[in-house]
Amino acid sequence: MAGRPRESPRAVIGLLVCTVAAAGLLFQAGVLADTAGKGLKQERRELGPFLTAAARVVPPGADFASNVYAAGYALYPRRHVKIRFKGSEENLRARLRNAGVRYLVMSVPLPRAMGDPATWTRRLYEGRRGVVLEIR
Repeated sequence: MAGRPRESPRAVIGLLVCTVAAAGLLFQAGVLADTAGKGLKQERRELGPFLTAAARVVPPGADFASNVYAAGYALYPRRHVKIRFKGSEENLRARLRNAGVRYLVMSVPLPRAMGDPATWTRRLYEGRRGVVLEIR
């Protein structure tokens, strides 16, 4: 008898499980992308005036470090140097010096690793959301 071959129940169940899993992964990816986008928009909205002021103060082409995620985008074409603001003040200052960083665009409160920045930086701008510091 020449007919359509019969599919096994296991194959049908396996195909159904794979289809449901793929749909679930697509849904999760969409929710994650939406959540991340909303978070970045909120950060830009809250930090927008501060980042605008930082862009006026930090000269184009300067190297800067920041603890504000959106600063790399807002201050382009300046070079955002990725620095971890952890450890001792001495180590942080050495990492900044070795990386050639001259400006810091920081949200407040400042990280503990910065110690007393008044002893080694000069405030160029201070706002409600953050400060822009120049390393001496």
